[in-house]
Amino acid sequence: MISDALGVEVLRQTIGGIKTVGSASIVTNKGMLVNPETNDEEIDQLSKFFKVPVKAGTANYGSIFVGSCMIANSKGALVGWDTTPIEIGRIDDVL
Repeated sequence: MISDALGVEVLRQTIGGIKTVGSASIVTNKGMLVNPETNDEEIDQLSKFFKVPVKAGTANYGSIFVGSCMIANSKGALVGWDTTPIEIGRIDDVL
């Protein structure tokens, strides 16, 4: 098990119905951005697990695969070329 090997807590779930959660979300120590198809129950579970605010949004002109469209840390984010100013604002607010 991953939790035993790495000594960390593990949460198994989908994000917005997507099983490859790394492509459907991005998280830093300041917040988490998930795809807009994520339901309120999933958002609540993720917020409690990561202990950060969780908000839904898109990147790269409407892509729901936000984790595939950017890299981020607590200092900032690098986003895909097609990401709109509105999406950048949301990303800045969340992360």
